[in-house]
Amino acid sequence: MVFNELNKDSTLYYFLSNKRECDFIAEKEKNIKNAVQVCWEFTEENKKREFNGLLEAMKYFNLNKGLILTNDQEDEITIDDKKIEIKPVWKWLLQKSN
Repeated sequence: MVFNELNKDSTLYYFLSNKRECDFIAEKEKNIKNAVQVCWEFTEENKKREFNGLLEAMKYFNLNKGLILTNDQEDEITIDDKKIEIKPVWKWLLQKSN
């Protein structure tokens, strides 16, 4: 669902560096616009993996904002001057449609 929505107006890539991965890198008009991680639930067990992959991609592409999409969690965290928004997929989809 996330892939289909992002793919409507962006070219998508998968990011892998130093054994860290980010699910979606969205490019529009030859510029990288978004780094997005997707997980059902954001927990203590996967927190480090999700953050590290997203932060690695954000640093590589010089992005100040990143997004983690979940089933039902919401938060906003700043790490090393990088803003990470954690949002339920349903809410993100509704905001994109407006």
